[in-house]
Amino acid sequence: MLEDGELALDAVHVLLPPDLHARAASALIERSLHVLLEKPMAITAKECSEMIEQAAARGVMIGVNHNFLFAPTYENLKDDLKSGKIGRPDHVTITLWMLRDPRNIILEIGPHCLAPILDLVGPLEISAVQASNRVMLQGDQEFYRR
Repeated sequence: MLEDGELALDAVHVLLPPDLHARAASALIERSLHVLLEKPMAITAKECSEMIEQAAARGVMIGVNHNFLFAPTYENLKDDLKSGKIGRPDHVTITLWMLRDPRNIILEIGPHCLAPILDLVGPLEISAVQASNRVMLQGDQEFYRR
């Protein structure tokens, strides 16, 4: 599509595995295309910063899709917090689990859980992480369900 001079692309939605996001987005930005990435934006903070700088230099927009943050029930919660209808959360517990690869748990599931917390309460300090419910997956791969 990018090589076809007949197409008039303005933006591209990148739906690739997370480790390919930065490379794909960079190539699109170089062609002065706006980019919408699926979460996570990239694997490292450095990759994210480089894409942001590159997009600014080329005058294009780069965004990350996170539809939960715009769900009506979530927006109602934010409005209720902002207006004082309900008080500020003083404790949040999240349980993460998945069936693919334990190394990707934060990249695959983490944004769903962490984005609303960061949006509601701001920066946080993670004081502990505990893995539990160990199982062995096919190919003798260790996985923690929690």
